[in-house]
Amino acid sequence: LLDKKNKLENKLGESKTQLREWECRADELKKKIKEAEEKLDDFEATKEKAEKLEQVKHKHQVLKQRIDKLSERLENIKENLKTLKDRGCPFIEEECPATQEVRDTLLKRQKKTKEKIEQSKEKFNEVEKELDLVESAYDRFQSQKNVKKNKDENEENLEKLRKKIEAKKGKLNSLEAEIEEIKEKGGTKKKREALKEQRNQLKDIYKEYNKAKAKSEDLKKVKKEIKNNKKDIKKIKSEKEDILENLNSLRGKYDGKKHEKLNKKFEKKKSELNTKKGKLEDKKENFNELKEEVNELEKKKKKLEEKKKERKRTEKDLDFAVRIRKGISRLSEMRSVYVGEITELANRHWQNLVGSEWELIWDDTYLAYKRKRNQAVTIHEMSGGEKVATALSIRLALQEFVGGLGLFILDEPTIHLDDESCTKLAEQIQQIEGLNQLIVISHDDTFESYTDQQIKVRKISEDTSEIETSL
Repeated sequence: LLDKKNKLENKLGESKTQLREWECRADELKKKIKEAEEKLDDFEATKEKAEKLEQVKHKHQVLKQRIDKLSERLENIKENLKTLKDRGCPFIEEECPATQEVRDTLLKRQKKTKEKIEQSKEKFNEVEKELDLVESAYDRFQSQKNVKKNKDENEENLEKLRKKIEAKKGKLNSLEAEIEEIKEKGGTKKKREALKEQRNQLKDIYKEYNKAKAKSEDLKKVKKEIKNNKKDIKKIKSEKEDILENLNSLRGKYDGKKHEKLNKKFEKKKSELNTKKGKLEDKKENFNELKEEVNELEKKKKKLEEKKKERKRTEKDLDFAVRIRKGISRLSEMRSVYVGEITELANRHWQNLVGSEWELIWDDTYLAYKRKRNQAVTIHEMSGGEKVATALSIRLALQEFVGGLGLFILDEPTIHLDDESCTKLAEQIQQIEGLNQLIVISHDDTFESYTDQQIKVRKISEDTSEIETSL
């Protein structure tokens, strides 16, 4: 009890020292928190301004891109005007109503583009001023954010310290109560000396007792082993008599020569069996290798058939494209102007269908690709939906610019397009001037609300279909 009391008193002293350290640390944290609160008076106002940074940056970038794009468009219009002025009509080698109409359109577009550039530059200057103010607020917010982070961490640490201090105080009270309890039970030096003297008197007697106890245990073990050994001897004698009797009966039946002969035959058969097992394993291994080769060849054969089919489709597409390009490439030198006009119309349809992030280009060689800044992706690298949107956009532009029949026929125009793009496509076709008749073959109902008459074919069975017409 006295030893326990001394340990508890030492522990009590250590706990009081640690408690004073924690209280000093808690005072420091309170001081830091108060300083941080003084620095964060306008934190929320600064935060609100700083959060606009990305929005203003995006607006700034969008305006810059718009100015660059409009400037590029203005240069293209100037080049087209110069081409018209230098060359005139490619067929009669002088001005005609068609070239004059194109020139008037280009001049109107040039004027409108200049006005847009001026308006965009004014907005760009305003946004630049706003960006400077927001960036300044953002820098201040970043420094305040670190202060707030430190304040939050200090508050969290302070709360943890408070809990630890409360727990430590509770422990101190418990230790003090335990020490008092030990004192009441007699945990004193006088009591301890009396117990030591009593222990020394009993020490020799206790040693003699332990020795006698150990010998008694050993004697019990020896007696038990003797008893078990007697049983084992009796059992072994009985087994010996049975073995001798069996040995005498077997001596008359045993033939040594026959035994040796059978041993030799057994070893020979065993050797043959091992040889055949080895051959069987080799054949199994060869069979598995051949099986794997056959499987690989089947896969390659299947891929070859698919590649052949793909090659045939590609060759047909290539042959068609080559014939179309050869036919179109025979047009006059004026095609750069017309292609530029068609490209602009196609790009408008394209961006309405898939969005304005990319720009669609149809160049003088009649190759189509999408462009974003310095990045370009050809039609062969586009997704299925983008390929369909590209073909439709150019087709719509051609119909709008050079189509004079007023007739538009589309076969499965909505394949690979999502619902939103399908609706936009139908709306784009409605806006084409001079379109008198539209014929659409489709598996969905995108154009149903835009047409005057529908012919629906429904499959009833394997050999039967139902036709329904409506006006």
